[in-house]
Amino acid sequence: MIKPILGTKKIRRVICIFKHNSTNSVNNEASNFTVDFEEPSYTFPKTVLFENNNNLDDLLLAKKNNWKFQSNVYNQLFMDHSIESVLSLSFNQRCELLIRNIISQKVSWIFDPLETFEINYESEDYIQFIQQEGIKLNKKFEKIKNNLKFKTSLNNFIKDEYKIIRSKQYEQKIIDQLTILRIFNKCFIKNGSKDQNDLVDRIIQEQQKLVTKANSAANGQSELELELKLKLKLTENEKMVSELVEDYVTLGKRVYPWISQRFPFYERWNGDSYYYPPNYEEIFKDKNEPLKSERSTVRDSTSSPSIFLNQFKDASNGKGIVLSITEKHIDDTINLIRLLRALNNKLPIQIIYFNDISQSSKTKIIKAAREEINNFPKSYEKVYHGKQPSVPPSPPPPQEVWFVNIYESINPQHRNLFAKFDFKLLASLFNSFNEFMLIDADTILMKSPEFFFNHQSYQQTGAFFFKDRSPLLKRPITDGEFLIKMGPSSIDSIMFDIPMMTQYTTHRELFKGLRLYMESGLVMIDKQRRRHFNSILMMNQLKFIHPISNSMWGDKELFWLGFAINGDENYKFNNHFAAAIGQLTSNQYNKDRRTPLKSKEICSSHPGHISDEDDRSLLWFNSGFRFCHEANNIDYQEETKNNVILKFLNGRHPLEFKKYYSDPLRITHAIVPPLNKNFQKMYNYDEEPTDGWTSEPNCNKYMWCAYSSIGGRTGPEETSHKETLDGLLVEYTPEEIAYFNYLGDFDYNQYTIFVHKSSSSSSSSIMFSTSRQLIKSSLIHRSYSTTTTTNGAPIKVTTTTTRKKVGAFRGGFIGFLLGVTTTGGLSYYYLLDQYKLANTVVIADIVALQNSITNLEKHIKSLEERK
Repeated sequence: MIKPILGTKKIRRVICIFKHNSTNSVNNEASNFTVDFEEPSYTFPKTVLFENNNNLDDLLLAKKNNWKFQSNVYNQLFMDHSIESVLSLSFNQRCELLIRNIISQKVSWIFDPLETFEINYESEDYIQFIQQEGIKLNKKFEKIKNNLKFKTSLNNFIKDEYKIIRSKQYEQKIIDQLTILRIFNKCFIKNGSKDQNDLVDRIIQEQQKLVTKANSAANGQSELELELKLKLKLTENEKMVSELVEDYVTLGKRVYPWISQRFPFYERWNGDSYYYPPNYEEIFKDKNEPLKSERSTVRDSTSSPSIFLNQFKDASNGKGIVLSITEKHIDDTINLIRLLRALNNKLPIQIIYFNDISQSSKTKIIKAAREEINNFPKSYEKVYHGKQPSVPPSPPPPQEVWFVNIYESINPQHRNLFAKFDFKLLASLFNSFNEFMLIDADTILMKSPEFFFNHQSYQQTGAFFFKDRSPLLKRPITDGEFLIKMGPSSIDSIMFDIPMMTQYTTHRELFKGLRLYMESGLVMIDKQRRRHFNSILMMNQLKFIHPISNSMWGDKELFWLGFAINGDENYKFNNHFAAAIGQLTSNQYNKDRRTPLKSKEICSSHPGHISDEDDRSLLWFNSGFRFCHEANNIDYQEETKNNVILKFLNGRHPLEFKKYYSDPLRITHAIVPPLNKNFQKMYNYDEEPTDGWTSEPNCNKYMWCAYSSIGGRTGPEETSHKETLDGLLVEYTPEEIAYFNYLGDFDYNQYTIFVHKSSSSSSSSIMFSTSRQLIKSSLIHRSYSTTTTTNGAPIKVTTTTTRKKVGAFRGGFIGFLLGVTTTGGLSYYYLLDQYKLANTVVIADIVALQNSITNLEKHIKSLEERK
């Protein structure tokens, strides 16, 4: 059989070896011929070659020897037609023939999103299986039950048999459906430039010449005889479905029934609305943006403009930032937009949502994007010396924000199939950019968006991804074997120029048994690159196939696996796995050890991404800029009692825990831990870490500790052999740390509470600021001094009554509102001091804070809503 082997050339080269064996030949000898196609203009990271071996006669001997192809789609096709006659067809004819043949077998064929291929022991199918096979399986069980390695019941035995049978059937059905999906996309979705399509035509023409030459040489037939032999005749069933094949719109609905064929609703920040993807060239008057007519040139005969996906792909234009959010992500989105302003972002932002964002939330986002900011955090002064081009020397630019409602783009009967991470996959499809950066609302960019669009890996491939943390969480090796089966086969490559999966994909750690591989908090894709739009369609379709999607963590792996299963290996990963970022754990907290750890430790809830170009630049990280992004959802009394990792907080008051968790993350170091290539722990006698990562209970179990090295002595003697692995330890300069602090101060956003005493009445009001701006106000206080105890520790509480002005305030979190009391017409507001601000007197009431922290946050929210 044809076997894929690793190609080393920079050009994409596909060599197909055929062996023709004809019983009509005079000497009955085989005639061999080779198809050798080159494409100098296109580069794959790795290529597929077919081994030059006379025994490799996949195609021309397949029918004679009753060989089965990986997909039943081809088995049925070659039962109805000779291989020679099919190979003599043009590309378009092959497309139409295969679709015609598929529908002729089952006129009602459709890719059903409700068919999840899950094993369900409560289904009607399982009940029918028991009714049909129960007696036979009962007899089988009685014969073998005493010889079973593991004792089991009859019920479990029947379930196991059902799972084996159905899993095999489901696997074949998934292979068939993905084959059809790839062929439909290749044939009927606009894909690539005219040059690329011309190349496919040249490949097909070369195949036709070689088929003709081989048959003529082998059989000594005249041209007329050969023409009659190679002329393909449709079966009666195929003739009956001709109209269905020609109706590309109907065909598209069969393959993508969950897409409603309606465009999303696009709403600009200023209220302008569009029921069609906006043309950014016209809106922004950007003459550098390519005209729609220049965006793609495609095959005319099979790519009908009536197919919705072709219309959408054609209408896509420009480049920008994309995020998918719900109402609960509004605060993170506001912080992200402020951060983008600090990074001097000039690209438009599309916020994808599913009819679930309120108008008031949109208003908040627009305010964060458009209001003028004239004041910067003090940390700005330490940064801007012309060394950081991302930092604006003038007020941060307003952001071009768009809201994209994709609700109507999904068929009503399928809307309930999408939840949580699925919307990121939909956002990758329904954003209207040619080139897009897809990010989470809590993604923190440390470089400007343009940096990523200009990155060499993205420029080379049009698809740039990042790796996740690499803890020793494992998956079955069979997962990788299953995924390889889902990819294109050799016949896909020969018939439709769909490349097979190569070692470029299969040598990655996920295929070797590592549970986590990709971090999807930042994804870079160019829709217009060859095959990339089809890869986006594939990743969305994989969501419905539960044997694949349920074996992954959310959406993460579906991005790059969608590419690989589509036959698109033109993607790149940043070489480094994710890092832990923050501050090193001090050795003073390891005093109980005989010797200090050689390995350095960082405990953090943030996966960071270090550039593989210089092995130090922090590009981005996830989980927001708070030290713990779960800070508002933690019981700090319990956190204080159970803390083991953050030893410097031991013995501290729960409020100090909350403050530390709520403050911006401070980054001085980064650690990319080492990964044992066999995914094994490195046990040792030095008490050094055995694994690069450990999961900890802090921060609602989001805390991970990373180690710069693992392993040590393999025996108890001091002279024992050492087995160690080193990772990457980065120590940042004061300038880099100042830059990180600046972005953290700019992004960090909490309630800033000011109390204003009205001059016309005794009523007071609370003003909330969710942006850093100059505010002047009066603070009303009362004064007393006392001493109380909390957890046995004496705390002095001082409260003052005075009236003072807040001067120029560059932002920051003053404190929590603890409560309101009214005496003699005066309202008193208690604040817990967080920062020492000049010209202010802030009240601290520890007892009130302990008793009302939960009610406080609800109270603040209700006050803000009323405001």
